[in-house]
Amino acid sequence: MREGCRTRIASRMRRRTIHAWCLLLLLLALGMTAARADDPGEAANQVLDALDRDDAQAVARIARRDPPDPWIVAEELCLADEVDAAHIFAKAAAERLDAKPLPRYVKQRRTRWSNRKLLDTFDAVEEALNAEDAKRVLALTKSLGRSMTTVTHVELHAMRAEGLAKSERPGDAAEGYAKAARGAEKLGWRRQAAALHLEAARQGLVHGDAAFAVEHAESAVADYEALSRAHDAGVSLGVLADALLRDGDGPGALDAHRDALDVWDGLGNAIAVVRSTTNLGVTFETLGEYPGALREFERALVLLEKLDSPTDTADALNGLGRVHELVGNYARARGYLERCLDIETKRGTDSGKASALVNLGNLYSRMGDEKRCLALQQEALELMRKIGDRDGIATTTGNIGASYEDLGEIEKALDHYERALELHRKTGRREGEAKTLENIGLLLSEHGDTKRGRKDLEGAVAIARELGSKEVLANTLESLAKGHYAARRYKDTLRVAEEARSELHALLAGLGENETTAVRSEYSDVFALGAGAAARLKAYASAISFVEDGRAMSLAAVLAGPSRRETPPALRDAQASALAVVAKARKQLEAARERDDKGAEKEQRALEEALDALRQVRDRIRRARGEGSRSAPPAARLETIQAALRAGQTFVFYLQDADEVLALVIDRASARGLSLGKRDALDEAIQALHGPGGPGTRGPLRREEASTQAKAEDRIEPLRTLLVAPLGLGADVKELVVSPAGTVGYVPFGALIDVPVTLVPSATTWLLLHASKRARGQGVLAIGDPDYAGTPGRTLPVTMRGRPLSRLPATSAETKAVGDVRLLRADANEAGLRKALARRDRWRSVHFACHGLLDPQHPRLSALALSRLREEDDGLLSALEVLGMPIHADLAVLSACETGRGKVVHGEGISGLTRAFLYAGVPSVVCSLWKVDDEATRALMVRFYELWIGDKGVAAALREAQDHLRKQPRWREPYYWAAWVVWGLGSDLPPAPVRKR
Repeated sequence: MREGCRTRIASRMRRRTIHAWCLLLLLLALGMTAARADDPGEAANQVLDALDRDDAQAVARIARRDPPDPWIVAEELCLADEVDAAHIFAKAAAERLDAKPLPRYVKQRRTRWSNRKLLDTFDAVEEALNAEDAKRVLALTKSLGRSMTTVTHVELHAMRAEGLAKSERPGDAAEGYAKAARGAEKLGWRRQAAALHLEAARQGLVHGDAAFAVEHAESAVADYEALSRAHDAGVSLGVLADALLRDGDGPGALDAHRDALDVWDGLGNAIAVVRSTTNLGVTFETLGEYPGALREFERALVLLEKLDSPTDTADALNGLGRVHELVGNYARARGYLERCLDIETKRGTDSGKASALVNLGNLYSRMGDEKRCLALQQEALELMRKIGDRDGIATTTGNIGASYEDLGEIEKALDHYERALELHRKTGRREGEAKTLENIGLLLSEHGDTKRGRKDLEGAVAIARELGSKEVLANTLESLAKGHYAARRYKDTLRVAEEARSELHALLAGLGENETTAVRSEYSDVFALGAGAAARLKAYASAISFVEDGRAMSLAAVLAGPSRRETPPALRDAQASALAVVAKARKQLEAARERDDKGAEKEQRALEEALDALRQVRDRIRRARGEGSRSAPPAARLETIQAALRAGQTFVFYLQDADEVLALVIDRASARGLSLGKRDALDEAIQALHGPGGPGTRGPLRREEASTQAKAEDRIEPLRTLLVAPLGLGADVKELVVSPAGTVGYVPFGALIDVPVTLVPSATTWLLLHASKRARGQGVLAIGDPDYAGTPGRTLPVTMRGRPLSRLPATSAETKAVGDVRLLRADANEAGLRKALARRDRWRSVHFACHGLLDPQHPRLSALALSRLREEDDGLLSALEVLGMPIHADLAVLSACETGRGKVVHGEGISGLTRAFLYAGVPSVVCSLWKVDDEATRALMVRFYELWIGDKGVAAALREAQDHLRKQPRWREPYYWAAWVVWGLGSDLPPAPVRKR
């Protein structure tokens, strides 16, 4: 708005003397007129001066100037009773697209002389606005009426709308701007109409009326495009995109952002291009289309390398951090978010710092550090209160409620949720309202108030449908399914879970392997709830569909994909370098932990960053080897599984919900489901068997453990009672195929039932493993008795947590007994293994007899300890390295400690060494569930190979080898033989041919 120009022009008209000309010439000489070039009053004075000189060209130049708006200049002249001058100026300005109707307007104004009261009101309102006295603005314009016959009337209505906006009455402000826009349109003042439509749209968004905002933003875009005002059209397209997104038109929002991007690109406005690119990323993120979001945020960062804009850099980093968090790349997310926080802290901007704190806090919540999350959110809330960010206050209040809920402080959680809900409703932020209703509904459902909980959850889903965001809808549907399940409304659970699964599939489209795994893990409850509800309804085909759709699909995608191409040498070198950095970081972390160093957090972060860099190299390798575009195959169906089972085979799925353990038992002719009891009882039984767990090494049973281990049968019996006895398996069951859920994968089924047992990640992977065509391999490559102490001139010591690993004497005899080709002592190193693997097209077996190192926090760092040849080598063959080396063999035997353990990843199973070998192309893996005895393991493995090479199936050979061991008095206790399990294919036989119906 103008500052006091009307008073200045009035006095100027009364004192048009030679002194003014002298002043004007002086200002021109000093080059100072530009300082007031945008003042309409000064422009009107200049028009009069030009007319005094009969300088038509000067009038034309003033008319072409922008700013000021020619309509306001003409109005200044009319109000000063200089209508003839206004008419001449209007004719000169009419060459402009935004001033074509101006002569007609001035002609009408000839009969409407200035209204002194109106002018006084205008000056008073302008003064109040400059003083930010919104109440006085509203009081002065209270009786303004609807008259908008002049530019001044339109401006007064716009000023009243501005006052309403400052008074936090966005609904009234939006309508006020809309009225003013209609008045400007009637006058033919199209440029101002466009500006007023744009303000109406902005206030409509604040008020929460997205449809209203879309209508007025579209009008603004149309007007600005018609006037060829590209910059203003670009701004309006951004507002339109926001309005369309909130109105549920995601594709329309993306198109609007792309149109804006084209505008800025055409204008060469680099910063606007960056901001539009970032906004496009935010829209993709809101819609749950994460690949698009990552692409746009990364593109914005690349563009910013050539620009100095900390604000925009922080925005792009913030976006990348949020999306990497959503897809499970926590190390990468933390790096981006901490960089963002550092920028905002240095800039000293409260709003930017608050946003960075919120996002970093959310990340810590996902990482399980709820106390740190709470502290960061509370710090952010104080900043938001300081700057009056109402949206931010609402969102952060809800986040604090979530932290209190996770910390078990339910009353505080509910109080913060309800406060957040009230705030979201006041600001009209529908997405926040949906999320908060979801949180309240879940909290109430889980604590007994299922009726109100369901009402709130259904309200959240209704809002999510309006918004059109796949992510928000998938979240709210998952929560509604949980509410139904808690109230035992299984039909409703199944219906909602079906819809949630459909939305989830849309979310997964286009994601890479790591991201797909993370998102499936995030939404694993969708599959568990659907499967549990269907099982209780005896809809077993549907139950299997949910189970299979939610298990090991990233592994299934690898197994179903095309054969891999070779890795380019440059990428092999890049991977080797990244692995060396990981090894160094891990060593430094172990040393810090050994010292009980409080600074171990720094080393932990360095390791995560090294792993993230390695993951990026692995992504490049997957793309180079043709693995980047793989998608999961169709999940196995009940009838497909039944058709593939051979006589005597039974397939058992174990499922877990929040309270109970369920089983689905499938044979060739039937399917049945049953509840196995409380989940807590199972967890306690598994914990009692394994103890506290943790990293360990293979070696003889220590004397102080002997009495405890001798009672292992007492620990195994509860598992048999819980997991096997209720299944009611008859004598006709000769082989069991088990797809476990969670920690059920740590159960030694060989000690629970006297038939061969094979563990599989899912029925889909089991069928894919059988379907892969391959000739039988030849020979056993055995690696054992590595040189851990180090031999001068040949090998270096291998350590774990700063301590040297002890030699395993029995592994030498084991390697010699089972191997056709043997790598012993110094030769049992990674380079020697790679060379040996390449000697044959396919091996019958690759056998490792060594120490196994479990890293439950970073399962892909779990490793087999080999000999160490070079300083830059750590001597550890990690799961990460196995993932990158195709191993052509029928079987891998990991004859080491705890090789069957890892980290339970929801939706994928146990991540660790076993899964890595399956990824690497080995269809059958024999591994251990606990620390095993050296001598007993040697005896078991020798017997296993005698049976297996003699054409027994893997599972049958292991079963008989375990029986052989337990018949010997010194090894009869389960500790010595029950740890061993088979994953993948338990038999070389293909499944049964599909029967014709």
